[in-house]
Amino acid sequence: MSTNLCLTVNESWRPLGVDNSSGLTNTPGDYPLLYQVISVIIGVVIFLVGMLGNILVIVVVCRTKCMLTPTNCYLLSLSVADCLVLLSATLPSIPEPFFHTGEWPWGQVTCSLLVFLQYLGVQASSLSITMFTIERYIAVCHPMKAQRMCTVQRAKRIIIAIWIFTTLYCAPWLGLTAVVPNPRTGVSQCVHRLERGKYLAYYLTDLIAFYIVPLLVSGVLYVLIARILFINTIPRSKSQEQQCAKDRCRIKTSTSSSRKQVIPFNIKLPFSNTGNK
Repeated sequence: MSTNLCLTVNESWRPLGVDNSSGLTNTPGDYPLLYQVISVIIGVVIFLVGMLGNILVIVVVCRTKCMLTPTNCYLLSLSVADCLVLLSATLPSIPEPFFHTGEWPWGQVTCSLLVFLQYLGVQASSLSITMFTIERYIAVCHPMKAQRMCTVQRAKRIIIAIWIFTTLYCAPWLGLTAVVPNPRTGVSQCVHRLERGKYLAYYLTDLIAFYIVPLLVSGVLYVLIARILFINTIPRSKSQEQQCAKDRCRIKTSTSSSRKQVIPFNIKLPFSNTGNK
């Protein structure tokens, strides 16, 4: 149902209960009781844990000023996107086992809105993770540039741009779905409004722009981050270790000597003032 809205429709209004290869009709029926119980429990647990965790992230970041960093701004955006997916996909799927297979009892508006929110949450989540990775790469590999590039104001502007872009990109889904009755069973179903082949360009764009490209970018940047961290933690040779030990000893001795010189001065100063009096 809700979790399969984008995948459970056929080309030209063909009923979901029809076997395309044999022409046989699978009459929708109730799910087994054991399946209903297990499915509902898993759905409720996933929804409650997911919503609670993401809401806590949002509340903590928004209410704690010291937590308002560029990294946490992207995590905040990611939490909002996750909440959208949980509300539009997980929540409607909880009562699904109590309906007939493929049944959509929530009406046309909910069908279009939930499909739109599902795509919006997934796309915004993908871009938020990508920008989070880029921000981490700059902070680790270019710390001097990070002082002026990785700022909270810049992160806020990028997040606003991400949500505006994904909202406009996913807006067509508000008109690309419809609720129609299955002519063989009479069950209302949320289906694509057009033939499935006409969505090919849309699906390919989704695959490339929000899956393949972010995956490649994140993979390359994490390899570069790992390379920098590995180079900075390579074990030194024995001579280098000895030199570093001497430097630390010299710094410690110098600091101790400075303290010995400062303490007597602080002690004698009051007596000298008294003598002058």
